[in-house]
Amino acid sequence: MEPGNNDYDHQQQVQQIDRHQVLPFQTQQLVDSQARESPLEPHDDENHNGDLQEKPDGRRQKVHDGVERIPAGDVERHPSAQKQRRRHPGHDKEVQAFKKESETAGIHISIDRLDYTYHNGTEVFCDASLQAAPHEIVALVGPSGEGKTTMLRLILALLTPGNGTITLWSELDTSRKTLSLSPSCRQLFSYVPQGNTMFSGTIAENMRHVKPDATDEEIKEALSIACAWDFVNAMKDGIHSVLMERGGGLSEGQAQRLSIARALLRRSPILLLDEATSALDVATERKILKRIREDTTPRTCIVTTHRPTVLSMCDHVYEIRNKTCVILKDSEIEQRIKDF
Repeated sequence: MEPGNNDYDHQQQVQQIDRHQVLPFQTQQLVDSQARESPLEPHDDENHNGDLQEKPDGRRQKVHDGVERIPAGDVERHPSAQKQRRRHPGHDKEVQAFKKESETAGIHISIDRLDYTYHNGTEVFCDASLQAAPHEIVALVGPSGEGKTTMLRLILALLTPGNGTITLWSELDTSRKTLSLSPSCRQLFSYVPQGNTMFSGTIAENMRHVKPDATDEEIKEALSIACAWDFVNAMKDGIHSVLMERGGGLSEGQAQRLSIARALLRRSPILLLDEATSALDVATERKILKRIREDTTPRTCIVTTHRPTVLSMCDHVYEIRNKTCVILKDSEIEQRIKDF
């Protein structure tokens, strides 16, 4: 069972984020959805390391028992968020330097022998490993509740694994540069959830929320990659057309394409799409993923999906099975597409 609409969500160790890292209001949804419902008191997540529990194979892992309560929409002013930024100024600079050095080569994600257990002892991952590289689209599939979104939360450092490592690295001209995952690394990510994340204002204002200095041409390019330019251009005022709160006046599929375009505009080296194309028809979904892969930005892309119809165009497909990540063979992917 995966956290989301159940009590397990209340027991996750959620670290604070800076809204100007990742896609502001979008990763914030992951935190707010837990903070609004959580009955727990704040924990100092840096000093509270969780209880160690013996595993059957003799290894020990952390079992988390706290959630940081964060007022929705008020993360930056939250005392714990300010304290976290004061604690890690050096690592922020290290991440910024790493991002600059890897602009040409892109950033790889390596997950090695990762374990994660809910507070009540339910084990989600055991010895899970996954690899994703620049210019690749990696799919993460599995039934609802098996841990797809939990894996993305771990990659975003919103949750801390009990065992195992998540490492970011880049192949530079003369060496390999590595970076251990931490909350500071969120500035390297863009995250797009399934839900509608548009707010009132013009389309251009929505886009520039992640890149204030974006030109109209840059916005149009991002909209084109996300298959959104045609319907935006058909509007009376184009990118200056006004949207209502939560994208009122748009279809769900149009709102999803705008959310993807906004993530692409930010040009983060790592893009996470969490069921972000669920309202699109198969042809449009495939076209967007094809354009993302062909884009010149050395972007590493991980998508979670229930639909197997796009798996044939992904470079690797991992299925969450028996608490680990199993890479699917081409024959298995073809069979899933036939059975869909």
